[in-house]
Amino acid sequence: MPVDCAPTGLAIGQIPNGWAVDIKTAAGLSGVPAAVLAAQLNAESSWNPKAVSVVGAQGLGQFMPGTWATWGNGGDPFDPKAAIAAQGRFMGALVQQLAPLSKSSGTDSVSLALAGYNAGAGAVEMFGGIPPYGETQDYVAKIMESAKTYGDSTAPADISCGGGTSGGEGDDLPWKTAPTWVQVGTENAGSPLGMLNRECVDFALWRVNQEMGSSKAPFKFLNGTFNTDGSVLGSAVFWRAAWYKKGWTVSQKPQVGAVTWYDAGAPGGDPQWGHVGVVKAINADGTIVEEGYNMLPDHDHAYYTRTIAADYPTAYLYVPGGK
Repeated sequence: MPVDCAPTGLAIGQIPNGWAVDIKTAAGLSGVPAAVLAAQLNAESSWNPKAVSVVGAQGLGQFMPGTWATWGNGGDPFDPKAAIAAQGRFMGALVQQLAPLSKSSGTDSVSLALAGYNAGAGAVEMFGGIPPYGETQDYVAKIMESAKTYGDSTAPADISCGGGTSGGEGDDLPWKTAPTWVQVGTENAGSPLGMLNRECVDFALWRVNQEMGSSKAPFKFLNGTFNTDGSVLGSAVFWRAAWYKKGWTVSQKPQVGAVTWYDAGAPGGDPQWGHVGVVKAINADGTIVEEGYNMLPDHDHAYYTRTIAADYPTAYLYVPGGK
């Protein structure tokens, strides 16, 4: 169900070729504001995916071949989607690496990461902050100022379009640092929703509660009270049947806020337990941005977003009414 979608917080018309969603995804994974990533790409390449500098830097993100080998994940530096994803990975790693220096120096971590992107993290650490290089200082200042033209430069932009309202923003699970059953055993790892902490079903049920206006305890929908007959909602594989029992809509068409449901053994689903996520956005080309938890092997009990084909999930479970 293709719809026009532009993220709020990124100025409409200033990001070409539908790359805004890719930038938002990179921002969600890296922790760097989407507006800053957009301003950085503009500064690096003026949005030219085929750009090559005099020293051999390539693509939207102007990666040198050696740096691309580390962060490109085997992709093509001239592929815009691959370049944006690599930029997010690299910037996110720089933020983490320079976090102790940010704390000790009082310089915000994003500015330090930008300086590291331009001059190298080693130079930032050696000088205890943004290096006294005119080029690097101008680079950081220019991007932080330019970010204001793309939206709020201090917080990730929201994506909201088509048929519903997403329940929240990014990884807002209140117990996202709680121990999991793998770590401590099931007796100590139950979330306030009656699920195991930080499983895919835990996050999806959190979103269902948010969309129904229940964002704090006592929550409206729990694992054991989702259906009035007292049956548990249970593992992901049982969710479609639970929706049918409740009389809620099950569809093959995506809707923002709907649960993405994967049957056991289906592509995207665990062979025994299936999988659930949530539709965060519907892109102009008909693909969807899915968010969720515990998409193995790369997001073990952790938050993720990914762009997938609309026909990849087995079904969509609609949440009625919304906020």
